[in-house]
Amino acid sequence: MISDRLRPNARLLPPILFAVVFATVFCLYFLTLAPGVVGGDAGEHQIAVPLLGIPHTTGYPLYILVGKLWTLLIPFGSMAWRVNLFSALGGALAAGVTSLIVYKLSQEILPAAVWAGAVVAGLALAFGLTFWQWSVIAGVRSFNIFFFALLTLQAITFAQHIKYNRSASADRILNWLAFTVGLSLAHHRTTLFYLPSLVAWIWWYDPALIRQPRRLLRLVLLTLAPLMLYLFIYLRGVNHPPYTHEQITDFESFWFLVGSGDSTGLFFSIDPTYLPARLLFIWRDLLTQISLPGVALAVIGAIILLWRYPAQFLFQALLIVLLLLFTLDFEVVNLDEAPTWYLMPAYFILTVWLGLGVNGIASLAGYAYKFTRRTVSPVEKSPAANSSSRLKSNDNLPSTTTDPTPFVLQLIVLFSFATLLILTLGRPNWQKQLTAAITPLDDWRQLLRGTQAQRFVDSSLPYVEPNSIIWGDWEQYTPFKYYQLVLGQRPDVTVRNPLDRWPEKVAQARAEARPIYFTRKPADLIGTPHLSMVGPLIQLNEAPILTPPADILPLNANFENQLELIGYRTEILPQLTPGGRQAGPILQLMLYWR
Repeated sequence: MISDRLRPNARLLPPILFAVVFATVFCLYFLTLAPGVVGGDAGEHQIAVPLLGIPHTTGYPLYILVGKLWTLLIPFGSMAWRVNLFSALGGALAAGVTSLIVYKLSQEILPAAVWAGAVVAGLALAFGLTFWQWSVIAGVRSFNIFFFALLTLQAITFAQHIKYNRSASADRILNWLAFTVGLSLAHHRTTLFYLPSLVAWIWWYDPALIRQPRRLLRLVLLTLAPLMLYLFIYLRGVNHPPYTHEQITDFESFWFLVGSGDSTGLFFSIDPTYLPARLLFIWRDLLTQISLPGVALAVIGAIILLWRYPAQFLFQALLIVLLLLFTLDFEVVNLDEAPTWYLMPAYFILTVWLGLGVNGIASLAGYAYKFTRRTVSPVEKSPAANSSSRLKSNDNLPSTTTDPTPFVLQLIVLFSFATLLILTLGRPNWQKQLTAAITPLDDWRQLLRGTQAQRFVDSSLPYVEPNSIIWGDWEQYTPFKYYQLVLGQRPDVTVRNPLDRWPEKVAQARAEARPIYFTRKPADLIGTPHLSMVGPLIQLNEAPILTPPADILPLNANFENQLELIGYRTEILPQLTPGGRQAGPILQLMLYWR
């Protein structure tokens, strides 16, 4: 039958699921990829990766080294775009591995071979707003989820080998698991929150390990070996790289960066009265990550997992609890909010449960179909004895190998739930990405979407005076440094952050006879005399500027001898939507008043 030919081979099904999810998600992220330079942490990675520089805590040596190799392998596009694309690769890999996790778990806990939920889970992870945002700009977060997914897959595979007495295979996958833990720790520190689950999981399935010092030592060494990558930070730092977030001169300064010395004081300081507001904030954030229908499916999947595989449920739930406690306690500027980006591994676990929920529904639908078929089939049987015997024999075979309808049924389930998530999660978050890319800058000038950062720097850096100083927040600082360090523009200009205690900085610049500019308006700047603009930058002058720039078009329009429009300058700047598609150019108009 046609359906028999459509059904993939059981051995080929996992790689097919991975390939389908990976390709779909990578195309999605490619279409919504940030077209160039961005601001903040992402902008810093666009500098550090091509220059083999040292970003902020904890230095991310694995990401920097592999990212540098990636930029060398991709022969086209700006360096900023290539590093953005590297994040898309990590996001697509994470989604693909998530589909494999759901498939493997479903094989363990559901009586029928179902796979529709594996695809839905991979798509749900990809559609989540925070994961999507960090998969289309430079950063470590998409690959961080990839490592969490890979560790989960290895842990499940290890348990399966133990269950079926494949000792050699179990030992081999355990070695890879230990090595992956080290790689993950060399990538992002949140792996620490998974260690209690992983250690408990290994001890549960291999309790004899604690009495085998040689095996235990081998696993410890495999875990520690990738951590030697942190030596790159020390060796690179003491040799004065083009970019470093912290000056590394000795082991103490090295440990300050790697050991998150700048994060002290951010824990155990939250007033408990803020917890309800933070929990509400996390709930609202959760709805943008998996949607309300996704939450319902995740609850169904969690119940199925707890019922059929309680050890695996506890293994995954412990990670969620630890990350939730950490996020609730972490201090940010607005205490009513929570740094929910730290919950991304927890959201990954929820998408796994979501996929199990879909597969549970698919399995139930399969049972309903088989019950209906058995009810109807006596009427449809031929009176011939041999025909009856043949049908009876076929009924005794597993439905996954003889009955084509469950495959078609799973296609229906896949289409139904994928459509549901597209409408409730994918489409709204896509719209948010597009809107953010063309939205004018806010007061804080975050510069994370579209060509905002490019326009910000292009319309200001070429026009500032020689030997000047630009003070800005972190969000604006990194695009200017990218133009200087990666593109080699205006090395005479000094760019610094943060923009605080600005009167002291203005006094110091004037003492050095250097022009000074701000990237945004501090709240207490109002009333300061002799301000002017250079593109979006605010210039702080010691005296009024009476001579207009030479390259403006004069107007000399007088308004009742109170105000004069002396001229204007226009510039056409490109505007690209995510993915680099042209969205219509922007006419930038600069008016000069006196």
